[in-house]
Amino acid sequence: MTLFGFASEGVHLEVAGAADIRGTSRVPSQPRPLVSVIVPTYAARAPLLKSALASIWAQEGLGEQFEVEPIVVDNASSGPTDEVVRSFPGTRYVRFETNRGAGAARNAGLREATGTYVAFLDDDDLWMPHRLSVQVPVLEQAQEMEVGYSQFINVHRNGTWRMIPDPEGPSGWILDALFKALVAAIPTILVPKEAFDSVGVFDENLWRGQDEDMFVRLALRFPFRYIPGPVAVAVPSWEEWTAKSADDAARAWLVKRDKILGLVRGTPNEDEIRQYVAAGTWVHVVSPLVAGRRFDEARRALIEGLSECPMFEADAWYASRMMGLTTELALVSESHRARRAFLAEVEGTARRRGFRNRLRMRAFLADVWTRIALRHASGRQRDDRVARSAAARAIVENPLKPLSRPGLLRLLARAVAPVDAVGR
Repeated sequence: MTLFGFASEGVHLEVAGAADIRGTSRVPSQPRPLVSVIVPTYAARAPLLKSALASIWAQEGLGEQFEVEPIVVDNASSGPTDEVVRSFPGTRYVRFETNRGAGAARNAGLREATGTYVAFLDDDDLWMPHRLSVQVPVLEQAQEMEVGYSQFINVHRNGTWRMIPDPEGPSGWILDALFKALVAAIPTILVPKEAFDSVGVFDENLWRGQDEDMFVRLALRFPFRYIPGPVAVAVPSWEEWTAKSADDAARAWLVKRDKILGLVRGTPNEDEIRQYVAAGTWVHVVSPLVAGRRFDEARRALIEGLSECPMFEADAWYASRMMGLTTELALVSESHRARRAFLAEVEGTARRRGFRNRLRMRAFLADVWTRIALRHASGRQRDDRVARSAAARAIVENPLKPLSRPGLLRLLARAVAPVDAVGR
């Protein structure tokens, strides 16, 4: 999905009062509701835009169940973008003279939109022909205002793909699910236009993740309805995932955390939301740094997160994700000695948190060392000395560990170099 690496001037976000986070009753619209489809484009991407627009105008049920109003917002593209738009009569066109970013483009589309519903399609993604014919009737029959979403097929650069969400997504008040994982996505979401009167527009100051920020604000105000089946194909932009990209993504999550915590102030479930948002943000901060191979920054962020959000307060999702990230950062350490030093620092985050958290941290580290041992026990990364050393550390951290993972004892029994030789 398209990501624009530019920020524009900020906008004022008008948001409903945090104490009134509820759905709004609605009356079904007139027959053949109009769907405004906002399509940002930029650079020399006219061929991609042509395919995206063709997938909108090829929707089954068009002219019978609903009408469409595609709005192309041109972020200072080069190439025959205007010619492509003219080849699809009924498509509206807005052009920026400079690239103002994804948030500004979507906001310009929202200002132009006149439909009952708003949908989005980035220029490098495609809709399946049945997308609107399955979604529009569901929202038309809803007794209260809801946000609709469905599955999409995420195509990777190596030609593989996966369905998201898999096997299916939740319905109702899904803020928890939206915050923790990629559930809803821009090419599948269908939003009643008047919902934006309550939640405001896209945040143009966010470097990345403007769509995630919008989904969270919508989820605070309206229930979501999962409509089964894939309705779109999302093709990742060919923009390289650079070190700057990773840094921008990490910083954007800290901004989004503060916004969410401000919005939920005074709500009945404030404490619950604050707990998983405060902790889970660190998962989202560390993950892009690891993906961008910013390992030193990732380790510092992980230590800060574990210090701020101790393990004994964590839910299962936070504990599992932080364990996976800790393991990956340990595995890419320059040496076994550096790995032990990093994990000793991880352990140190629990020292001032009381006996209960120290016990939880030792169990956490036992699992991390177990994962390291098993990773080095076979496959391309096989190294019996490292595997034996990691197995020994796992048992030291939690002497009961061999009862649940007998393979640790088998690793120790291998006739290889002494454990003390590892890391010298």
